[in-house]
Amino acid sequence: MSRKMPGIPVTPIAAIIARGSHSRAIAAVVRFRRSMYGALLSVCALLAPVHPSLAADYPDRPIHLIVPFPAGSSVDMVARPLAQGLTTVLGQEIVVDNHPGAGAIVGTAIVARAKPDGYTMLLAAGAHTSQASLSKLPYDPIRDFAPITQVAASCGLVLLANTQLEATTVRELVALAKKTPGKLSYATLGYGSSTHVAGALFAKSAGIDLIGVPYASPNLINDFVAGRVDMAFISTVSAAAPVQTGHVRPLAVTGPRRCESFPSTPTLKELGYREFDREGYFGLAFPAGTPPAYVDRIYKATVIVLKTPDMGRAMHADGLRSVGSTPQEFDSLLRDDLKKEAEIIKRIGITKD
Repeated sequence: MSRKMPGIPVTPIAAIIARGSHSRAIAAVVRFRRSMYGALLSVCALLAPVHPSLAADYPDRPIHLIVPFPAGSSVDMVARPLAQGLTTVLGQEIVVDNHPGAGAIVGTAIVARAKPDGYTMLLAAGAHTSQASLSKLPYDPIRDFAPITQVAASCGLVLLANTQLEATTVRELVALAKKTPGKLSYATLGYGSSTHVAGALFAKSAGIDLIGVPYASPNLINDFVAGRVDMAFISTVSAAAPVQTGHVRPLAVTGPRRCESFPSTPTLKELGYREFDREGYFGLAFPAGTPPAYVDRIYKATVIVLKTPDMGRAMHADGLRSVGSTPQEFDSLLRDDLKKEAEIIKRIGITKD
């Protein structure tokens, strides 16, 4: 005597076969297997243990924010108030770790190799994408990272000239450089940095010969103010202090808009240098493979921080514009910047290390 079980057809399979209906028998077997498979999955779902790392409230311990530039740099000056704000919103400390070197490659590589558990993230800037065209990287700037959000946009870099130079405008600076080819120098934060690319592009566009001198911040500012280098492309965040000393003067900014910190300083685009039309970016990223829920948590927390008065004042003082883009929007920006940087670097003829 057969017993009915959930999912088994009422008509016994053997009886169907005995009546010679092979197609009906096969269909009955298929229905039986499907029903039993579904029941098995349901039982497994009920009995399976929940992974503790995903069940716990995130974050449940400090998060390390890797800054691939020195303390006191423009990227670091964005990281500090951002970390403080995120600490308040998330209820867990955001620890800023500076790992400078090789034009941001050292610190960026640390994040690329980190465990994708949501506890190590990167504050990336322009070098993140430009270095792909300049150096043999131990990581892929797109594939090896999970973008979180673009924190801020800058109005670019400020072209500063030492007051010892007999040049008070970009036109006069270019004229002086043409009179003394290969004599004027510009300070950079290293090979492949935005300061290096901007200086090389300016020289190419103006048809002049400049000498790039790499520095480690803050030595760049000290030597610049002391007159050991003639000019520099410096972030708006870092430019205010040396300008206040009276030893350097702002001649132009590289972005598409005038900077609130230097309202009377024209853009290079206004002066006819049309390739200088892009904002700089600061953005957060996790290692690739970080759970999307963690990415979303930090993205939403960052948006909250960017709307606070304290962060707003810090951004305005540094000449930055708060963004708070979605992970998808930041990913698109990085891909677009990667392409444009490659085009610029090819045009100015800088080769990979």
